[in-house]
Amino acid sequence: MPTTIQTSCQDGFFLYSKVSSEVFWKAIECEDGEFETYARREISEVLVKSSKDNVLARTSGYMSHLRKVREFFRTFVPTPSIELVEYYLNNWEKLENYRLQEDALNRLFYELCPNNINISDVLLKVATLNDFYSTNIFSVYPVAKHILELNIDNRLENGDEALIDDIKAVVIGDKEKTSTPLQQSTVAIINRLIIRFMIAMLRKYSCIIRKRMDFHYSHCQI
Repeated sequence: MPTTIQTSCQDGFFLYSKVSSEVFWKAIECEDGEFETYARREISEVLVKSSKDNVLARTSGYMSHLRKVREFFRTFVPTPSIELVEYYLNNWEKLENYRLQEDALNRLFYELCPNNINISDVLLKVATLNDFYSTNIFSVYPVAKHILELNIDNRLENGDEALIDDIKAVVIGDKEKTSTPLQQSTVAIINRLIIRFMIAMLRKYSCIIRKRMDFHYSHCQI
């Protein structure tokens, strides 16, 4: 079966999702002589704990995707600097539609509906986020009702990261579905614009990946 873009991205960030961001970035920043040993050891340890089947082959598969991610960061991602940040901030200000959408969301979330104790307020915020960020929530009411029942305000204020997983598990009818995570503003947004950029980069390295990745995550504070 050919490697899909979704699989390639998920496998490339295996250390990030299964171990920690610190281990992932350490692997990315390792010198060439240390990278293979360090990354392979960390991946193998996780696989041995979770399953003893085909550990060597699976480790090699994850390493292959991690190498592509590492090469991308080392080749295409510029070194962060004050000038670079200011450059992109200035470009952002020129994107009137996105800037005004963010202004509208800030007014909605922080001024008009700052709390999550009324179903109308929560429903309005879920529906607005769904439209602005194209999160593909096809039935917003069950999501809003679920958020209301979680009584999330104190947990948001305390920065409870477990709330992310609690919110995204929504029961519709008698089935549990995983909704698009609606997270705190401290979590990076991964939307279709970023996905298109990732696709363009992945195409440089592989001719077998598909044209589209069904990878619809978008994060924002409730």
